[in-house]
Formats: sequence, structure tokens, C-alpha cells
Amino acid sequence: MRASPVSRRIRSRPRNAWMRCRRGCGSYAGASRSSSTTTRPWRSSSGTSTRISRSVSRRRVPRARRPLERPGTERPQPARRPATGAGGAGAAAPSAASSTEQAVYAQAFDALKAGSYSVAITGFKDFLASYPSSPLAENAQYWLGEAYYVNHDYESAAGAFRAVLKKWPDSRKAPDALLKLGYTQYAQKQYPAARATLTEVLRKYPGSDSAKHAAERLRRFSGAGSQ
Repeated sequence: MRASPVSRRIRSRPRNAWMRCRRGCGSYAGASRSSSTTTRPWRSSSGTSTRISRSVSRRRVPRARRPLERPGTERPQPARRPATGAGGAGAAAPSAASSTEQAVYAQAFDALKAGSYSVAITGFKDFLASYPSSPLAENAQYWLGEAYYVNHDYESAAGAFRAVLKKWPDSRKAPDALLKLGYTQYAQKQYPAARATLTEVLRKYPGSDSAKHAAERLRRFSGAGSQ
């Protein structure tokens, strides 16, 4: 059965309307592509065309976090003296090290960090000979002992650590100097002396990091076969 001309015109109206809208709305369709909502035609079962909107969510891409910067190696500060010195009450606080002293000290310390132990030993010895009263002298004496120790010159290391304890008994380097003296004695297999020195660290500086390390080293004595 053929459809009448009237019914054919009625059926074609929705499609013709859509085509006219599509031709006349080109700029709108182009603009919709850049927006977050796109419009597309949809044909129903009855033949009519409508527009439906589909929301396209734009996911925000998180910015990459900047890598954490590694802090630079902090140089050891001059060892602090107590307010009341061993020479009597009211001892004056040490003055700041001069720029020349700091430069010479830093050169020796950098050599130690770089593993140039012989260069570091020479640098610290020259510093102590040139600036015996410097605020950095205590540190230089201690690090001289460390340089000897890592260079396996244990006898010289023990002498350097004893110098710290003799000249600056109240220095903040004193606990570490006493601990490292025990280490050098242990390395020389002087076990009775090492045990006595490390026990003194526990007695004089309880609760300190030096005491903690001394206790750890004392536990090795049974494995070393020494009593």
C-alpha cells in the first residue's frame, strides 16, 4: 500500500528540519567540540530526530611533584665551651673563627670526606700548628684522629683522641673522642683497655649516642674471645 503524498511530507519534516539546523548551526557544532559537553543527533523509533548531550568529564592531570632536594652536607660547627671554663668562673666565650681559618679547616675536612686521608691528616696538622687557639681547633684535633683511624694508623689515632680529652675535656667532642679511643684500642686488640674505655663512656655520658655505640661494641667482646 503506497503512502499518500501528505503522509510522506509529514514524515520528511523532522529530517528536513534537522538538515536545515545542521547546515545553519555549523559554527555552533564546531564550538561544541572544544567544550566539555558534546551534542549529537539521536533518531527515535518514530523517525524523529532529537539532540542529546553527552557530558565529557575532563580529568585533571596532576602536576608532577618536584623531587625533594637533597640537603647539602653540613660542616661541623666549632665545639662549644661551657659558660664556666676549667680555668675559673666567667671564662670568656671563644671568638668566631676568621675566614682564613675556616678556609684552611674546610680544605682539610673536604679532603677527609673525599677519602684523601693523607691529605686530610696533613691539612689538620697544619691547621693546628698555625691556629692552636682557634675555635675550630677542637674539631680539627678530633677529625685528625678520625683521619688516622680510617687510614689504619691506630697508634696516631689514639694519640689524637687523647689530645682532645686532655685539652678540651668539656668539649662536645669529648664523648666521641673517648668512644673512638676505645675503638682504636679494640682495633689494636688491646681488649682490657678497650673494655675499660668503653665502660667509662657509659659511666660519664649515659643516654648519649656515644654510650649507645659503646654498649654495642662491648657486646662484641665475647665474640672476639676476650674477657
